[in-house]
Amino acid sequence: MRKVTEEMARWALEVKVDVAGDEWFVAFTNPTAGPWKRVMAPDSSGRSTEVHRFGREETRPDLVLVNDRLATTLIIEAKTELAGLTAQAAKSAQVAVDLTGALASREGAWISRRAHATYCALLWGAERPTSATAARAATDLYAGHVERVDRAGHLRPEVFGFECLRTAGATRIDCRLIAPETFAATAEQIAESLDVPVVLV
Repeated sequence: MRKVTEEMARWALEVKVDVAGDEWFVAFTNPTAGPWKRVMAPDSSGRSTEVHRFGREETRPDLVLVNDRLATTLIIEAKTELAGLTAQAAKSAQVAVDLTGALASREGAWISRRAHATYCALLWGAERPTSATAARAATDLYAGHVERVDRAGHLRPEVFGFECLRTAGATRIDCRLIAPETFAATAEQIAESLDVPVVLV
């Protein structure tokens, strides 16, 4: 394995979700050429049900994670490198805003989740730790775009990231959460629930 690709980073984070047991669930994942076109969530009986279906030409996020205990939903955009995320910040922020707006009116299995704190988050792979300056610049860039387009205020203003890191000679990919210092308390809760370290920038 020479490079932590977007797919590998997404898999690594989904493994963390799986290991967390009932703490989190994957409501949507968007693998390359994958079949998933629906946001799914368990209803009151635990049965997985469709809560949103994407249109044929509708742009989709890469991953949607939900934690009912923390009343938190993460709409995640993933790329192989952080630079790829910054290059499409405006588009990705709009995708998060559009999906959050669509989910805000959903009934059924999603009705109890409409009040969740919903965040736009980033996910990328790396072979060396991302500098605090670069990570903060990316999250600030996204936060600025979210603020400009989220007129209904469905998304929380904070944006943070998951870096999936495989350093030279390592045999595993380790995820860590990178967040602004002003978001420390919530970031630490999310990181603890996924059993990943948190880095404040």
